[in-house]
Amino acid sequence: MLAAKENPTSARIIPIASQPVPPVTDGHGVHPTDCPSGVRWYVLRASPQAEFRVAERLVWVGIDRFLPTWTETTRWSDRKKQITRPLFAGYLFALFDRANATALLQIPGVLQILGTDELSAIPDEEIAALRRLVDSPAPLERVPYVAGSSVSVEGGNWAGAKGIVERTRGSEFATIRMLIFGRDTPVEIAVADLKAL
Repeated sequence: MLAAKENPTSARIIPIASQPVPPVTDGHGVHPTDCPSGVRWYVLRASPQAEFRVAERLVWVGIDRFLPTWTETTRWSDRKKQITRPLFAGYLFALFDRANATALLQIPGVLQILGTDELSAIPDEEIAALRRLVDSPAPLERVPYVAGSSVSVEGGNWAGAKGIVERTRGSEFATIRMLIFGRDTPVEIAVADLKAL
């Protein structure tokens, strides 16, 4: 999903400044053995450009969240500017009990909790691995979409089509499953031609 790459970008984790975090073995989030029964990590889909606001609101209501970011260096005519962006555009992770999902969806900017039940939870080991990866000094290549994302095709031969991201290949291409002649068909499309729904 992520790969080390020599480029001018880097990734970091947005710190939880206003929320005390219990002591943990790796210095991040809640250790699996400290989680209350039923509390798991889930992927939240946020409104466009609202990932940071949603992350802040989650802290306000006492929900632990993980928003990996990357830093893009933009070259202007007279200078360079660094812009911090979400590593997964439109998505962040939150730690909560699925029984409280309805209340979570009332938070402004939260559009959807990916998956339909507790089986959709992200294993603690995967969150820990992602934290280690973004903490690594090696620059990261940004992956703009995650598996399960709903997208529309804005350019190229498939313009106007809609589908679900099945997997990505680096930051340049994504395999989209879409209906073609009534059949669910995987098609590889340039990320530049996609738009999140």
